[in-house]
Amino acid sequence: MAKFEEAKPFVNTLGGSYKANFDKTYAETAQKLKTMVEENKTIYFDIETPVDELPHPDPQNYVKVSPILD
Repeated sequence: MAKFEEAKPFVNTLGGSYKANFDKTYAETAQKLKTMVEENKTIYFDIETPVDELPHPDPQNYVKVSPILD
């Protein structure tokens, strides 16, 4: 959208079919951006699990660490 904003003064100067096409594409892009922002808030939202509810690791799953010199 920032690039569209940069191009607006030039398109307004050109006018005609360039401006009509630009305005149509600008509106479509603005709508897609709005849709993506809304979907991003709902689709990829993961609720943070409280630390107390996290499963505790099984102590038998740990490997015995040997000193590097051995």
